[in-house]
Formats: sequence, C-alpha cells, structure tokens
Amino acid sequence: MKSQIIREIASLVEWNRYIPNSNFDFLQKELEFSKIDVLAWEWAQFSITVGVFSGILGSLIAFYYSGNFAALLFLPIAILIFVSLILFLPFYLKKKRAEEIEIHLPMALRAISLKIEMDLPFEKILKDVSNGGFGELGEEFSIVLREMEILGMEKAISNIGRRVDSEFARKACQLLIAEYRSGAKSSGIANLADQVSFHQKTKAQEYFAKSSLLGIAFIAVSCIVPALFATYVVIGSAVLSLTLTPNDIYFAYLVVFPLLSLCVLVYIREKTPKILAI
Repeated sequence: MKSQIIREIASLVEWNRYIPNSNFDFLQKELEFSKIDVLAWEWAQFSITVGVFSGILGSLIAFYYSGNFAALLFLPIAILIFVSLILFLPFYLKKKRAEEIEIHLPMALRAISLKIEMDLPFEKILKDVSNGGFGELGEEFSIVLREMEILGMEKAISNIGRRVDSEFARKACQLLIAEYRSGAKSSGIANLADQVSFHQKTKAQEYFAKSSLLGIAFIAVSCIVPALFATYVVIGSAVLSLTLTPNDIYFAYLVVFPLLSLCVLVYIREKTPKILAI
C-alpha cells in the first residue's frame, strides 16, 4: 500500500524528462535497507514532486503571514530543502532500522545459543526466534523461514545482510551459517551477543556524559533566548527606535521559538540510544 502511494505520487510529474534516472542509482541500496519497496528513480520523482509542492506551500504561508514579497524569494531554497530531506530519508530510515534490529540482537543470539545447546533442530530454533517478540529481527527470521524453501538455509540467512545495514547482523549471519554447516556447539554466537551488549552499554554511557549539555541547550533555547529577545524588543523600542510590528513579535513567539525548541528536542531524541528510548 505504501509503495503504491509513492508510485502514484511519483507518476504525477515525469521529472525523468529533465533528470536522467541513472543519477539516482545510489539510492537503490538505501531503499532496500530501509524496506521501501520502490525503484530509485520512483523515489527520486516522489521526492521532487512532494518537495516542490511543500516548498511552494511553505513559501505561500510565509508570505501570507508576513505580507512581505521577500518571503517568495526563498522559494528555491525551500524547494531544495524539502526535496533533499525527502530524497535522503532512506539513509535515516536504514540507520533507525539497523538500530531497532541491534536492540533485540543480544537476547535473540543468547536464545539461539541456548537452544543449540539443547540440540533443537535449526529450523525450529529460527521459528522460535521469529515468534519470540524480537520486533524487526523476528520479521527477518520469518523471511528466512520462507526463503529457505526456495533458496536453501545458508542463502536465506545470508540475505539478512543484504536487507540490514548492520555489521553485527552480518557477523551474526556468518556465525549462524557456520553453525548450520558444522552442527558443532561453539561459543561464537554467545560471544557476539556479549559484544553487541557491550557496544550498546558504551553508547549509553556516552549519551549520559553529554545529556547535561543537551539539557542546558534546551533550557537556553526555550527560556533564555525568548527572554533576551523580549528585553531586546523593549529596550530597542525605547532607545534604539526599533521598528518591530506586533505581527513580527507574534511570529517570533508562536513560530520561531517553538520551532527552535522542537529542533533541540528532536536532536536530543535522535541522539538518545535506542536501548534507552524503548
């Protein structure tokens, strides 16, 4: 359904008449990693169409509230920003998806290692993991169970590395394939689970070390900067003959400062390790 909507929007304007499709081949792998089932040129046309519409709409809204034709001069910049944000969205989504999978990887690997020690059939182990509540990782193992009937177990497992942009996931695939081939009970899978857990713990400690500075930045943007602006307006109007209209002040407090605060909150959210955000 999502892919069909993207294709419908992409077909509204045939931008490929002006821009060669081959220019966007670099996006195809990113789309696969982020599970967006469209071709690179379709995503590019979708990005340009939505970006142009959003840029025009944003400029018109700015002109309506400001009443200044100068707002329309920023139309090309607004279009470029919106197109770029949408065009490179798969890079962001693939990273988030990899983080989501890595969150569940230690528990899943430990469960697999334990079941191998119990001499359970390999297919049964993967089925248990796929139904074990491991989110995106469980879905990947469900795909493995479907693909193994056509491609074989080893190929189906290795395909996880083609769908997930995670070094830990690729290492896990290699260990699972080696385990499937040999049938020996090695400690490699459990060791990898420990490595992933240590990596996540390190990222959490780094975040805690920076969190106080991020909190100060939010306080500054949401409280101190608006207060300084109010002081500047009062003093400027009385001493410096500052000419700010009421609409300018409303715009600053109702749009600019809330947007700045929102940007800081989004930044803090993005810097929060996934293990702390769940």
